[in-house]
Amino acid sequence: MEAKWFTSIDELSEIEWNNIFNNETLKSYAIFKAVEYSKMDDVRHYYLKIASDTATLAIIPCFSYKLDLCVLLDSKTQRKINNIRKFRKSFLFLNIFGVGSLIATCEQHFGFSSEISDEQFVELKQLVNKEIKKKIKETKDSIVFVKEVPANKLNHIKTILDSDFVFYYSLPNTFVPIGNEFQTYPKALVHRSQKRYAKFVDKFNELGLRWEIHKDFSDLTDTMFKLYLNVYHRSKNKFDKLNPDFFKEVNKLLHDNSYIVLSRMPSNEIASMMLIIEEKDELVPLYLGLNYDLPDYKTVYFNTLFKTISEAERKNKNVCVLGQTSYYPKILSGTVMQSLFLGFYSHKTIIKWCIKYLFKYLFPDTKPPCDYRYKNKKDLESWIKANGLLVEIQKKFYEDVA
Repeated sequence: MEAKWFTSIDELSEIEWNNIFNNETLKSYAIFKAVEYSKMDDVRHYYLKIASDTATLAIIPCFSYKLDLCVLLDSKTQRKINNIRKFRKSFLFLNIFGVGSLIATCEQHFGFSSEISDEQFVELKQLVNKEIKKKIKETKDSIVFVKEVPANKLNHIKTILDSDFVFYYSLPNTFVPIGNEFQTYPKALVHRSQKRYAKFVDKFNELGLRWEIHKDFSDLTDTMFKLYLNVYHRSKNKFDKLNPDFFKEVNKLLHDNSYIVLSRMPSNEIASMMLIIEEKDELVPLYLGLNYDLPDYKTVYFNTLFKTISEAERKNKNVCVLGQTSYYPKILSGTVMQSLFLGFYSHKTIIKWCIKYLFKYLFPDTKPPCDYRYKNKKDLESWIKANGLLVEIQKKFYEDVA
């Protein structure tokens, strides 16, 4: 069994990659190529490939850049960190070695062959740990940052990574059930949620807005980037900052699995844009752009969520994945939430101490709230089970959600 690192995805086989990752769009060769080819500032890309004499056994994409860990925290903790930075400006700015995707996919990216034997798995996971720990020293980064592991896959990832890797809660992912008992949205929601839906749709129609779908959005990428920046700068949790080339590369490389839904004012001005990624059973609105200069952008935002959900229905998906942040309107729209986890490791004594003793306060064990807006809780529980989600419950919103 041999491990080898590459610095460009072009050095790897697209067929082997997609076989390893089961042809999932958000883990595909094409989307990682789009990220790499967009050449985001100060980002270096690495790809770990492990192979036997006869087959590729694992592919793990990684990246390296300087991260402000504060963006991963809730707003209350962010305020505390900002007070510390009045005296120490570099506090929690770290050169990180990321394991997974640079963009916010809300998924883990440990790609293992489905044909690995038990004996190979033992050797493979030892090699993965060894290579990642060796690589962080070579890159001179301070911390390994494993992102973002869904709750229903955490135990599996913990069987791969050794006990030196410590996992903490991140911001949760959000899902809207689609199809069967939940068709047509929002009929499965409680009455007050249906009334709220009707109110926002009526307002949208009164404003005279209209919807457009663009499969080829090459002439819209600059506008998409501009509106995306509006949302990015308003967000409390600023993850990856994209550039215009990212949207251009997605349009070029994922033309079969991506498109843009946009709304226009009667004046022809674009009010909102949503970049949508299509999986086999899921529809994923990956990035939102919004025109905050409009007098009623809240109505536009809610209707953009509603339109995305209706797109998932139109395409006969099982779920619409609404992602992280902006939780309150998503909960009002009927989302189910699943925890995500971040993993950390460092070979440096001080940072290792921080991971073990400080990070538990920065990333508290906070479970997503239970405020489901569905009339039939049994149908919802059946859907959660059928889709393999691991939903943890608490009764109150934590601050970032509320």
